[in-house]
Amino acid sequence: MEFNPIASIFPLMQGDEYKQLKADIKVNGLLEPIYIDDKNKIIDGRNRYRACMDIGIEPQFKTWQGDNPL
Repeated sequence: MEFNPIASIFPLMQGDEYKQLKADIKVNGLLEPIYIDDKNKIIDGRNRYRACMDIGIEPQFKTWQGDNPL
């Protein structure tokens, strides 16, 4: 998937922090959906999306409903 430029506000996780995110999602599932815009670009949750892809869990998406996702 592509990322909306808004998603770059938060840095990509790396190292142990990213490993912990993957481990948490593997044990508990994806607790917070990945928010996308009307063009199906991720606006919030790119780390969660990457983690789901890496561990083979189907991500859940929710389309942003509002005027300004920023």
